[in-house]
Amino acid sequence: MNPIRRTLFIVAAVSVALVPGRIAAVPQHEHTTHADDLIDGSKNPELIPDATAYRLFFVAASRAKAQQALLTSVGLGEQDSQGAARVLADFGKRYAALIEEYNQSSDKSQAALSAFYAKRDALVQATRDALSVAVSADGVATLHNHIQGQKFRMKVAREAH
Repeated sequence: MNPIRRTLFIVAAVSVALVPGRIAAVPQHEHTTHADDLIDGSKNPELIPDATAYRLFFVAASRAKAQQALLTSVGLGEQDSQGAARVLADFGKRYAALIEEYNQSSDKSQAALSAFYAKRDALVQATRDALSVAVSADGVATLHNHIQGQKFRMKVAREAH
């Protein structure tokens, strides 16, 4: 498997899971979830919410060592790749801070988890909005089409989105 395809597969494998009262980014294979609790993008990509697909891409792309190569392989030009890289760096910091905030809190109730999910989804939307300013309209469309195509490679826990 070529390195870019492998990186894109990692995008599909990353999920957010509860780890005894904590939130952590973990590979899907380490997260035990009953098959009925998974949305399999290879069978039903339309069931994977855009917010989830974008989040998975943003997490993987913000951590990718070969980020420029990844963004170029998506089809972004140099200027769009540079703009996206800046936005993704900001996303990575804010996402890590959001997870840390939840993990440091003593409140692990369902309401606290729901609040975390709402903040997480708002961060994804804010990042999409920032990309629409930092990247050309064609670049945004290219990125959107790429992420929609990646849904076929994703398996996400229903409760993780």
